[in-house]
Amino acid sequence: MCVRQRQFRRRTLSPLLLLTLCVLAAACSPDSEGDPAQHHAGDQPKAPSDLTTFDDETTRDPSQQQAWDELEALGYLAVGDDEIIPGDALVRIYDPAHAYHGPTHFTSGHAPKAFLIGMDGRILHEWEYVLPTVVDPKRRFWRRMHLFENGDALAIFEGRGGGIAKIDARSNEIWALSNNAHHDLQVMNDGSIYLLTRTIEIDPKVHRRLPIHHDRVTKLSAGGEVLAQWSILDALRDTIWESEISYRDRGDLFHVNTLEVLDGSHTGGHPAFQQGRFLLSFRVTNALAVMDPVLGKIVWYEKGPWKSQHQPSLLANGNILLFNNYGSQKQGVQKQGLPKERARGAAKSDGGASERGPSEILEYDPVAQEVVWRYAGTPGEKKFYSGAAGSVARLPNGNLLASLSFQGRAVEITRAGRIVWEYRAPFEIEGKVPNTPEYVRHPADFPLDWIPAKRGE
Repeated sequence: MCVRQRQFRRRTLSPLLLLTLCVLAAACSPDSEGDPAQHHAGDQPKAPSDLTTFDDETTRDPSQQQAWDELEALGYLAVGDDEIIPGDALVRIYDPAHAYHGPTHFTSGHAPKAFLIGMDGRILHEWEYVLPTVVDPKRRFWRRMHLFENGDALAIFEGRGGGIAKIDARSNEIWALSNNAHHDLQVMNDGSIYLLTRTIEIDPKVHRRLPIHHDRVTKLSAGGEVLAQWSILDALRDTIWESEISYRDRGDLFHVNTLEVLDGSHTGGHPAFQQGRFLLSFRVTNALAVMDPVLGKIVWYEKGPWKSQHQPSLLANGNILLFNNYGSQKQGVQKQGLPKERARGAAKSDGGASERGPSEILEYDPVAQEVVWRYAGTPGEKKFYSGAAGSVARLPNGNLLASLSFQGRAVEITRAGRIVWEYRAPFEIEGKVPNTPEYVRHPADFPLDWIPAKRGE
């Protein structure tokens, strides 16, 4: 179904302001040092002098320590929302004539494992690894995975002691970093890795005594060396969107959940979407943003008909595809102008209907500020919903692969809104499905010769 809907706000930096920022960035950039390609291992930015990290716990008072512990423990739950249905098929729908064929990898909250499956749901290979520094046993599952063609994998672990690790096809550690990585990463053609990281700090400009999450984009070499960092908090300062910086969500100011390094391959679209810039998603403020790593500044920031969104990606036509966790009903609560606490109360009073229904996939034209395509489920099929996490990706044949993380399932959808493949993870946690953060489809010719032959084959 095609929907065209006017949106609320779009602002971009004027040429004069951009020029001014260029001059300022060249003269002084506290957390970004120019073009990413010019960074070398060890060229790490110094922390601004007005930030306090309080690494020594003895210097924190009880309220600071409590806030600190809550931020350190932040991460997705391992268990999903749905009850396990006995006898439920793993692959409920499969239309070979219209599905995009290839192996699919995913991770699951039930164990520190990742899996590669075929279109029939058969497990082709699995990895098992725990980052040794992860403290909370409930956070030892892989939040994000990148699969290399030789079977090596990158895994992000969230929560206290979290970070990123690279392992080989047999789950042997190649390197590991406890760097508070979270949510998302992207591997470039040269092997370098961009990922989201964060530290816990006290910034008097935000709150005089309580800690906050300070989100950054970090660049690593293929071997895991830190090459560069860019502060997302500083990128908003001295811009027309600086008012978005305020203490909220117990110090999780933005909850940045997506990073995409733009490759410049799109045609048309917004002029802010230039090659090398970062497309970001701010869940807490319900906003999308573009950051220029040379300027160290946000150059585009937009709110629209989405709430707690995940995984925006720039399409070849210049539009943005995203997973809208809380669809039109949730957005209705926001439009009533209720404060967050009262909105939650309103949702409870109606049984949660306004909070829970349904999630959506949106294709959004950032120039016209219009939704040009929407999917919110197929009539007669299971409710399309994931209250947290969730993702969507455009496949080469034009279909979409959606991850309904807290239902433990994935669905492949045609442009006409027809489901041509549906899979449910065959695992459980205390009678419920696990959180399966993201399903990633690979092409049919993806190399699999690294998979060890099973005994007897």
